[in-house]
Amino acid sequence: SVLVSVSITWWVPIVLLLSSIPSIFVEMRHHKKSWRVEETQAGVTREMNIYAKVLTGEAYAKELRLFSLQTILLDRWRGLFHRMFSTMQQVRREGALAVMLWALVGGLGAALPYIYVVLGVLKVNYTLGDLALYTGILLQLRRSLYILIGNTGDIYDVALATSPIFQLLDLEPQLQSGTETMGADKRQTPDSNRRESEPRFTAPLSPPLPLSHSPFQGIRLQNLTFHYPGGDKPILHHINLEIQPGEMIALVGENGAGKTTLAKLLCRLYDPTQGSIYWGQRDLRSLQLDELRSRIAVVMQDYARFPATLRENVGWGYLPKLQEDVAVSAVLQDAGIHHLIAELEQGLETPLGKQLEDGVDLSGGQWQRVAIARALLRL
Repeated sequence: SVLVSVSITWWVPIVLLLSSIPSIFVEMRHHKKSWRVEETQAGVTREMNIYAKVLTGEAYAKELRLFSLQTILLDRWRGLFHRMFSTMQQVRREGALAVMLWALVGGLGAALPYIYVVLGVLKVNYTLGDLALYTGILLQLRRSLYILIGNTGDIYDVALATSPIFQLLDLEPQLQSGTETMGADKRQTPDSNRRESEPRFTAPLSPPLPLSHSPFQGIRLQNLTFHYPGGDKPILHHINLEIQPGEMIALVGENGAGKTTLAKLLCRLYDPTQGSIYWGQRDLRSLQLDELRSRIAVVMQDYARFPATLRENVGWGYLPKLQEDVAVSAVLQDAGIHHLIAELEQGLETPLGKQLEDGVDLSGGQWQRVAIARALLRL
């Protein structure tokens, strides 16, 4: 179409292309502005999803009914929705208006070749057959430019949408095998004046030490201090503790004293802000992370209720024993819930959780015992 349009006159494709360029830039600018609004509204969207989960989730159903909270939470969700919708609506209106105005400009530019051909017919430079031919050529070329503008906008939209995905994939895990945190007392860095809550510099140790090469001589906490990322108040402050092999320790304290936090640090779900935790003579940060966690069995307060079979809810505690009926039954017996196998129609293959088809829900105490059995399977 471009080559044939040159037969009309040399400037026809140039005029059509130049008249379309502003629309392309306006389209891309509109897409970018829309994505910026979505980025700034990400917190609102996340809060909407939280309220939606509370309104529809099984875990909150009893309290919602008992305390008649449905209207309050639904009103909050609606308020957030209207806030997000009004902001996006304004951007879409501005973008639609800008696209329409520049489309008119492009239409005026596209009208020039038509006027040129019509005047040529009136001056008998072109025949009526030429008019039909050239009109079809201009129409086809104009349609191709519209497709180009639309596809360019779509490609740019996809590029903006995939950018956060690559940013997420480029993130490095905060906890790495064979790393040792350097505190300000060990090494001064150019940004040593930063807030204490910010992540500290980590230097890799090569290679990380397998636990099989580290004889267990108990666990030792040395000057352990920790506060959660973004927080200023220490949850644990200069804790010193030694746990000998085979020793049983009970931590007693008020709510918020840091008992659960200390358990998470021992599992290396977090690294200390200051101080160290030693497995024998080795800092936990110098050990292989996967192997370290494979030696730990834990039942958290907020234990998981997996939407899976009874076998999987227990067997996922130690995958090599997942298909061993004797081992799974033994830990269920130790957890005091072995009778479930006989009571449930499908025994170990019974799906647990109402999310699954034909799923059976357990009581809170039964779920807790299943979690205990899952931890015992690793011992």
